[in-house]
Amino acid sequence: MFTLFSAQKRFAKHANRVANRRAYAPDRWESIRFLASLGTVEAAAALLRRFEFTSDPTITDQEEKEAVFGALRDLGADVVLSPLLKHCRSTRSLGLPLKLLAELQSAENLVTSLGELLAEFSTAYERDPQKKLQLLAFLPQPLAESLRSEVERFTKDANEGVRFLAYQILRDAPGLDEASLSSLAAQARSDESRRIQMLMAEPRSATR
Repeated sequence: MFTLFSAQKRFAKHANRVANRRAYAPDRWESIRFLASLGTVEAAAALLRRFEFTSDPTITDQEEKEAVFGALRDLGADVVLSPLLKHCRSTRSLGLPLKLLAELQSAENLVTSLGELLAEFSTAYERDPQKKLQLLAFLPQPLAESLRSEVERFTKDANEGVRFLAYQILRDAPGLDEASLSSLAAQARSDESRRIQMLMAEPRSATR
């Protein structure tokens, strides 16, 4: 019992240190190595928290994040995928988590995961739409048919930047037929955004 308690206490110490931007950098490095050596789902979840903040100096921050990224990639999808998808749902920035998701999955499985993440976003007003923008911008091209309906939802998003990106993605999708393109163009004409109207009014070849 005492040994188990000690192990849990040690784990908590290292997990908290990795997530602490004010921790002494050499100590944080020690904790990154310790958690990576465990190879467990819980350790992977703790390591993912290092992506959530930026520390000084910048070069140290980048090196730590690269080390965490490499460690998680090496642990593999069986260990990392579940906590990674949970992390994607809770974090404020999807930059590195999405890149890691792509490293761990086949192209087909990645499309499925991206679709599931997209489906969880509302098109209602949000103070910070950054995650939606990051996720839409990350969608692989050519756009998979299974993702098209999700992207179409965001042409009616409350945020103009999200709407513009959704229109742009659909407009440039190689598989989009002329009837669908015409329907999108007609919808865009009623949008209050002038740049969306201009985007959809241009000849398609101009943006391909």
